[in-house]
Amino acid sequence: LNNAIKYSRASRITVGARHSTAGYSVWVEDNGVGLPDPLSEGRGLSNMRRRARDIGGSLRVERAASGVGTVVELSLPPTTGIAPD
Repeated sequence: LNNAIKYSRASRITVGARHSTAGYSVWVEDNGVGLPDPLSEGRGLSNMRRRARDIGGSLRVERAASGVGTVVELSLPPTTGIAPD
């Protein structure tokens, strides 16, 4: 969310979440300038991917379906082993 605010120059940022039997998903989508082509894996993105893997999840980063902007989605299995505080 922070990167979308800082770098995307978007007029709209959407945050969503869903739960199903397959697990949990949380995503941020914007209508900003989009991703560089080709996508470079900077430290921020590689750190996000590592943190997702550390808790048993995965990270998807791609152009928005509309062709404008970016979607970043964290997917987690139904049981992550993370205990609530």
